[in-house]
Amino acid sequence: MILNNDIVDLKKIEENWREKVTENLDYYTKSDEGRKELSEMLKREEELLQEGIKSRKRRIKDIVWLSKFCSICTQFIKRGNNHIRCAKLNARIVKPFYGKALWGTILNDNGDKEMHIIGFNWNLKAVDVPDDLVDIAINTINNGYPYTCFEPKT
Repeated sequence: MILNNDIVDLKKIEENWREKVTENLDYYTKSDEGRKELSEMLKREEELLQEGIKSRKRRIKDIVWLSKFCSICTQFIKRGNNHIRCAKLNARIVKPFYGKALWGTILNDNGDKEMHIIGFNWNLKAVDVPDDLVDIAINTINNGYPYTCFEPKT
């Protein structure tokens, strides 16, 4: 994960080579040696940016809506009362309309408070709908057909 210090260091590096090129533009644009140095500086900046992007990968969770076929599938895993998964898709299975966002206050770079989603409670409804509507949605998920991962229990 890139920390603010890493971003600042990257900005300093970027400013340094840009200042060098601006101060001696003829050297970096008209001479072979200068163009080679400029090319190396650009490559280094690109490498740093790519390293920064790679280190900022966010964890992504796969979510699948509960279908009427899930509970009769061999890939269906139920742990406790509320945690169900699809082993084949390696995904959490959630009832339609469930997944209430959990909000938290985070300070931005200026020190101001901002609201951000810090997670989800998959056991709470995101919107207030009757349980009958949830059941109808479960029965009509994927137009009433099983998902491609479906393997019926024998």
